[in-house]
Amino acid sequence: MTTSSHSSEKIFPFTFSVPLHAVIPLSRDPNLLPLPEHQSDKCGESSAMTYRLTTIVVDVQRLILSLLDMKDLSSLMKTCSYFLDLGLPELIGRIPNQAIVGLDKAVSFLNFLRVGGGPFSRRHLVEALWLAFPRSSQYYNCPRPYKPHKLYKNHIATLLSILRHCSYVRRLRIQNWPWDFEVDNLNTTLHTIARYMTALQHLTIPLASTSEHRHLTKVARLPLRKLVLSSSTLCDIPTPQMSLVMNSLSQTVVTLDRIVLPEDFRRHLPNVRMLGLWMNRQDSAVVENMTAAFPNVTSFRLHSSHHTDRDYYCACGSFPDLEMAPVREHNQPQWQPGSWPSLEAVWAARLCDLYCLGASRHIPCLSVPVEKCTRSVLSVILAETRPSFLELRVGDSADETVLDSPGLEDLAAPSSLHCLALRFTNIVCAATTQWVLDGLERSSGLKDSSLTHLLLRWTLEEPTALNDGGVSFLPRDREQPLPFPWPMASHSLPQVAQALPTLRWIGVDVCGWGLKSWKVSRPTGAAPATLIEMSEQSGRRVVQTMQMDAFSKP
Repeated sequence: MTTSSHSSEKIFPFTFSVPLHAVIPLSRDPNLLPLPEHQSDKCGESSAMTYRLTTIVVDVQRLILSLLDMKDLSSLMKTCSYFLDLGLPELIGRIPNQAIVGLDKAVSFLNFLRVGGGPFSRRHLVEALWLAFPRSSQYYNCPRPYKPHKLYKNHIATLLSILRHCSYVRRLRIQNWPWDFEVDNLNTTLHTIARYMTALQHLTIPLASTSEHRHLTKVARLPLRKLVLSSSTLCDIPTPQMSLVMNSLSQTVVTLDRIVLPEDFRRHLPNVRMLGLWMNRQDSAVVENMTAAFPNVTSFRLHSSHHTDRDYYCACGSFPDLEMAPVREHNQPQWQPGSWPSLEAVWAARLCDLYCLGASRHIPCLSVPVEKCTRSVLSVILAETRPSFLELRVGDSADETVLDSPGLEDLAAPSSLHCLALRFTNIVCAATTQWVLDGLERSSGLKDSSLTHLLLRWTLEEPTALNDGGVSFLPRDREQPLPFPWPMASHSLPQVAQALPTLRWIGVDVCGWGLKSWKVSRPTGAAPATLIEMSEQSGRRVVQTMQMDAFSKP
């Protein structure tokens, strides 16, 4: 067995002087891992799965190392040190990619920090964290001889210790406050964040009605640049705590998402560029208040207080109904000519909410869901906003009937539309892809438009990393890959290019598999349009130049 350590100066070769099998007999194939815990209890049962060797028990490791002389042992340690230095930054970068869930992971991460290790401590290297707090009830289902109360207390204490020692963290996401989370634990957590995490810049945290005002005020006054209140619905946001946070918020905040404007809010926050607001149709002054409080918004996200609008207006049978029309008529005059002069992009969770907001002004980039029950209002919104780039999200709605016909045949595209993106969220269906391609080919509205760029994008919505519920990509090594749109696109996109006379570029972006794009070439005469494939790097440059990645990240 021979290996070596590569560095900029030397190579450290070393060999085992005695074959491993001659020293210790192995009861299992050395190319296999020890059985996982959930299979180790199955004595005598064979497993169909195989595992590559990555580690062995400590006593075997010590026996192997005892066979090395001083020189070889030194070379081995230098090799390990080399790989440690090489892999540590990559390992640190992956820490926020998943939540620290469970006591074992929390203890393991705390040990990884090497708290009290002096110059060998890693706490200063960690800049992003994602923590999940446990329910106390889950520990009371533990079998004996475990002591559930002690385990739960240890879990909370470990998480608080992580927060105390990770004082260099810049991005923190608290996934949840469990329904049985004790008030003392909640307030201690808020106090710990406010006192020890002074370098914090991005904070994603839910609001709880049991939090004490003094601790919540200290957190809101941190010099944050981004604050996201990660409540799943409008009803989950306690009004007193929301009002307290908004009135205590630091002037350094640039991104503010998933908030509700309190009725008594009169502050002026000119530094906010990205604003995310829960739509409250009962608030008669929502437009006036938000444009006055945040005058320099460039990107706006409109979250819906309704999971779906189908029940909201299905009794009326048509759109707009008798309730939405007055809300829209009331909000439209509140948009002053100078309101949000720098606005570039609007993302809306529901078409009805955007319609009620009444923004009759030019919006360069617009992202809306495709909802069959509200499809008739899309033409009204497009005529008023006149976007240059439009993203239609297929599968992002609770309205499942939208999947039988995306409705592109009747899409009334404005003359200002140059770029169109169709984002398929959580849909890996070949039939839906074909429906969309057929709809593009038959769309009379797009044929009369100035559309030059078309992008088809498949994504999976999962709350990973610190994306606050944003896009996560399917890994390339998944057992069931997702390359099906490419061969279908290669077959159907030439017909789409032929049907849309102004089209100059087509892209197909499949999550985790990359971007394929084609330049549309139109020979003179009656010759059909041809597609010339571009490199992925060139395609990415086109996407960036034409701002078709405006909604890639929240």
